[in-house]
Amino acid sequence: MTSQDLTKFQSVLNHFNISQDQLIGNGGEGYVFSLDHEKVIKIYKNSSQSYLEKLQKFQQKISEANLPYQTPLIEKIGIINNIHYTIEVRLEGENLESAFSKLSSKRQEIALTNYINALKPLKGIDVNNCRFGQVLELDNSLQADNWKEFLLNKLDQKTKFTKERLSKDVVNFDLKLKTLKKMIHTKLNIDPKKSFVHGDYYLNNVLVNDELQITTVLDISDHTCVGDHNLDVANINFLSLCDNITPKHISFVRELLIADYGEEIILYLDLYGFYYAFYFSNLYTFDMTSYKWCLSILNDEKRWARYI
Repeated sequence: MTSQDLTKFQSVLNHFNISQDQLIGNGGEGYVFSLDHEKVIKIYKNSSQSYLEKLQKFQQKISEANLPYQTPLIEKIGIINNIHYTIEVRLEGENLESAFSKLSSKRQEIALTNYINALKPLKGIDVNNCRFGQVLELDNSLQADNWKEFLLNKLDQKTKFTKERLSKDVVNFDLKLKTLKKMIHTKLNIDPKKSFVHGDYYLNNVLVNDELQITTVLDISDHTCVGDHNLDVANINFLSLCDNITPKHISFVRELLIADYGEEIILYLDLYGFYYAFYFSNLYTFDMTSYKWCLSILNDEKRWARYI
């Protein structure tokens, strides 16, 4: 946490008598501090009462799905000096990204296997009565009557904002965007089985115990949607964001997925990998590390050559 962040959130920290040393996690939405042995407080960088109430309601729905691991659960929503915070159940486990570097090669493979397998229970969350698209209805959220329509509309929404920047940073930007839209039209089912899709599933959003079992899946957010389960499977593209993940690790995970889903999963890994790279390209405004990841996908000419 930077000194600027400390200044911004100091009123909340002071109210709960929290020190910087009690910081136990941070992400795109905000910072998580230990409150006591059972509770944590999450302080949001930028949020609203309406968003947090919708998030709390959906978290409650997820908690009723009898998943084999914990998920976040807001108990109280508060605001101090226009800074929103939530009091939440303390979740068990160590961040997998942090734990990964300390593991032997064999235990790293076990951790990655468990990480991939933990995606499947998410399909047990009942979303049949929901429309395709984002589950949290915010100003920029989109929903649609079919899956293709949602993906194409979301691409248009994202690239309207990022086109000027991407046109400079991505080789053949227009052709690649046109190619992805064509792939969505021709390669995807218009109405796949409706599934809960986390939308931002990577090592930093998963906690594990000493046996490397997944104890918690974090960060249900505005990226979460109702759609194709394969969109979550394609989150393995995010593994290259992690410093301790090597090409060998990624090959290991790809082989796991092929064994489980068949060779056809490769198409989804590519198609949804391209989609995620466009989707998150707006991160250039505050997260250049993630933006560079987007560019690594969008400028992977060998990968695009299979479809252009």
